[in-house]
Amino acid sequence: MTLNTGKVAKLAGVNVETLRFYEREGILPEPPRRASGYREYPRKMKQNIAVAVLFNFVGMTLAVAGLITPAVAIGVMIFSIFAILLNTLSLTRVDLGQDYDEENASVIETELSAPGMVCEGCSQKITQGLMALDGVQKVIPDVKAKRVHVLHDPGHTNEQRMRETLKKLGYA
Repeated sequence: MTLNTGKVAKLAGVNVETLRFYEREGILPEPPRRASGYREYPRKMKQNIAVAVLFNFVGMTLAVAGLITPAVAIGVMIFSIFAILLNTLSLTRVDLGQDYDEENASVIETELSAPGMVCEGCSQKITQGLMALDGVQKVIPDVKAKRVHVLHDPGHTNEQRMRETLKKLGYA
């Protein structure tokens, strides 16, 4: 399952511009983008942002208050960058007690073309047909665009099987 920029920023307690700043500065890796150009953040990105905000906020606050030297604050910030990199590379997962959804960690979204879908009745039949496949968790039809977005576990079903189902239903 993926998140958009606004949701990730809200979950991490930062604004969207802070998120983009972290990407520009290399603190956070730039997430993959959808065909539309929108950023698509994996769930664990929320943890990375929380780590960055926590360590950078703590380091800067303590340095400004004069409780630690700027060099120590920089060290704390560097530590946060390494924690983020390790988490991003999946060498370790920093657990911040957030609502990380391990069950849906392998869920991906696949977009399918459905040129035969012309009405809501069609979209309901497509939804029922695709939901019957093992591993499909959610089907989001778009009648106007003649596209179907499917959230599924790639370990249980794949794009080819979903396309075959659309074809059998008469919508591919």
